[in-house]
Amino acid sequence: MTNFSEILLNTLLDSVKSTAELAEMMMCSRTESYRRFRNDLRGCVCPEKRIRKKNNLHTKRQNFFNMLNYLKREGFIIRDGGRAGTFWAITEAGVKKINAIKQRMLNSRKNINYERKKSEKTVIFAFDIPEKLRKHRAWLREVLKYLGFTVVQKSLWIGTKKIPEEFLSDLRSRGIIDHVDIFEVGSKGTLRRLGLEKRK
Repeated sequence: MTNFSEILLNTLLDSVKSTAELAEMMMCSRTESYRRFRNDLRGCVCPEKRIRKKNNLHTKRQNFFNMLNYLKREGFIIRDGGRAGTFWAITEAGVKKINAIKQRMLNSRKNINYERKKSEKTVIFAFDIPEKLRKHRAWLREVLKYLGFTVVQKSLWIGTKKIPEEFLSDLRSRGIIDHVDIFEVGSKGTLRRLGLEKRK
């Protein structure tokens, strides 16, 4: 799904919009309104520039309506026509789609930005996260990769990196702290379990 479609779905999350409202919101730039764009088009003296602007406007309009038809065909939006004009609303499937996109963006490695510090001790990170929390499990694996941990098994990672406090806080806020165990291996091979205060 393109960013263009995502923006439209996000717009319809707030309220029902008419075709005209959606067109103006989707086709205008950040620095000028659609009305100003049309006025500039009418007032353009140079024929070549006028043609280029007309072609550009036509392409934007065509892309806009193609995108509307695509979202309708996929069941993400519905159309309701009446005397007042055509209005569009997001469907339950559309809400699920945009929520899935937001979740994927939240779990993206691009949005992971914890402080990475080397530890003098070897750290073992183990987890057993239920299937119903698989989205958080995917995020956790991306974090461990980012921090520099190496996978031993799918749910067992090892590294020489300190565990950031912010990361532990996010484990709690995501409700997966109870499914995580962290151990430190001392210089003499002693194994110490870190107290995560899971249920606080």
